[in-house]
Amino acid sequence: GYMGGDDPRPTYEAVCRGHTGHAEVVQIRFDPVIIDFPTLLDVFFTIHDPTTLNRQGHDVGTQYRSAIFWHDEGQREVALAKIAALNEAGYWRSPVVTEVQPAATFFVAEDYHHDYFRKNPYQGYCMAVVAPKAMKVNRETQNQSILAILACFGRPLTGLRPHGLQAIRATQHARPRQRFLSYHKIKPADSLLSSLR
Repeated sequence: GYMGGDDPRPTYEAVCRGHTGHAEVVQIRFDPVIIDFPTLLDVFFTIHDPTTLNRQGHDVGTQYRSAIFWHDEGQREVALAKIAALNEAGYWRSPVVTEVQPAATFFVAEDYHHDYFRKNPYQGYCMAVVAPKAMKVNRETQNQSILAILACFGRPLTGLRPHGLQAIRATQHARPRQRFLSYHKIKPADSLLSSLR
């Protein structure tokens, strides 16, 4: 979907042209008993480069900015603390430029974006960019709640192999509910955390 701009009726084409001020985002409903906000932030910062202003890889423009749109003061404080900790630890050579803004109206993306990764696993972008990100999260975490959340966004967590994609099954299925969290563009599941479409 889209958030953070001023166009009351954003379309994918308008957002891509940079005319709306919106970022491509994913809104996640989650149950903090199953997976907490700090864990979601860990995934968020694992699957994209939060140090490049208004770009992700070859995608350039404000619609590709790294942003966290918070829904309550607690989320804002946790997000700011996480960014400060990452900068302090020197995890990246450059500082984190992720925006931390209050959530505004969330505009649902057009239907053809929904479940994009699941529906288009062999599309070039999915194979070259999204699948490796999913594999990275899988490599760097054994948290089954994260794997279950990721599975909701496409194929049950997919990754590249020499002969295509292999499904990695999550052992539990998280039913998102209660709280909301919006992440900048998660390519291409059009359903995860700031970088899976």
